[in-house]
Amino acid sequence: MSDKTAIALLKIEDDQTFISAPEGVTTLPFGSKSLSNKYFIHTPPNENEIEIVINLVEDALMPIVADIKKKNYQLVTLDKNAKDIAFYAEVEGTSLSVKDVEGIFSRMAAIITGRPASTDLLPEENSFIAYELILREVMNHLGFHNIVLITSQ
Repeated sequence: MSDKTAIALLKIEDDQTFISAPEGVTTLPFGSKSLSNKYFIHTPPNENEIEIVINLVEDALMPIVADIKKKNYQLVTLDKNAKDIAFYAEVEGTSLSVKDVEGIFSRMAAIITGRPASTDLLPEENSFIAYELILREVMNHLGFHNIVLITSQ
């Protein structure tokens, strides 16, 4: 990360999601637990439940797409769940690419569509799945190619 790169901080909490950029903070009215508790009836959620959440997150992101996407921000996070995703994606280092996030989503999708969950090491908690979906949608729709994982000391 260059010293001249502006930072956008992503914080996905249980009940809200925050995207902090130089022009201000955007608060999305959901987090990993609130989405999973409200929309995921099954464990793992079925395809319809996943689609509902994806559409909800996309709709919430649309008002900020133009402002964020045209900037050259570096997305960063301190979230433990993002570090867990990097672990399950077998990422070395401190940067998680959108390709890594998509790889985890593909593995989750295989389980959701019938592959036995026991064939993968991914967490089965619906809140982890919701976290992954929020992260995926933020990266894809806001144009982030990677997210830097900041380790608190």
